[in-house]
Amino acid sequence: MRVRQPGILFVFNTGHFIMISRATLPVLNTVILIVTLISNYLSNALPYNGITTGEISDKWAVLFKPAGYVFAIWGVIYLGLLAFIIYQFIAEKKENDFVERIGFWFIVNGIANSIWLVVWHYEIYWLTVLIMLVILYSLVQIYTRLNSTATESNTERFLVRTPFSIYLAWICVATIANLTIFLESVGWGGFGISDLIWLVVVLLAGLYICWQFAMRGDIAFTLVFVWAFAGVAVQNAALPDAANIAWGATVVAGLLAALAGSRALR
Repeated sequence: MRVRQPGILFVFNTGHFIMISRATLPVLNTVILIVTLISNYLSNALPYNGITTGEISDKWAVLFKPAGYVFAIWGVIYLGLLAFIIYQFIAEKKENDFVERIGFWFIVNGIANSIWLVVWHYEIYWLTVLIMLVILYSLVQIYTRLNSTATESNTERFLVRTPFSIYLAWICVATIANLTIFLESVGWGGFGISDLIWLVVVLLAGLYICWQFAMRGDIAFTLVFVWAFAGVAVQNAALPDAANIAWGATVVAGLLAALAGSRALR
């Protein structure tokens, strides 16, 4: 629970009130983004445990795995988060309550992101799933809090809400991919159901999520699914059945993006 007083944000947590000045959260957000960026850089520059993020992913022959180029979306995500970081310092006071609405969840997200990279590189897959769920939950909290009130500010819409829409959408995709690799790592047999059928199930689950956000008019979220599903199709180019299924899902996701665009213009 949060209680506001002029210049102060009180966060009720585990029976205690923590007093934080409004000027502190933007600074903490900035520090956590810097730490996250450094952690991501080091994970492949060193790399952690002598293996890159992509090399670990390439070990597993799962059908729901986007092609390598798709992961360039992280550049878009981090540019968006950088825009958010800058805007929180320059937005007028009447417009920057989004920082308070986000609260500590951006910090939780950044810490979990950095820890996930280490755990992933040491191939503790069951733990990567749990940490990924923390990342996902933190983004759901951020998204929900940001969209709990309407905004007339196009600047906030593009520099705050859109970056987190893109981030949340990608983490939805990443959570599914992370889970499939974990199940593959423990030798899960899929209850005797073929990998193609499971690919259809996973893509349908993704399309359901995409539809939910399309109905909210969130075109940025839906376009991430178009990008990801197309990447799954490209990755499975050598397997025509899997590729065709993924291309079909890509088309449906594109239609949902169009629906989101039409609802956003209402």
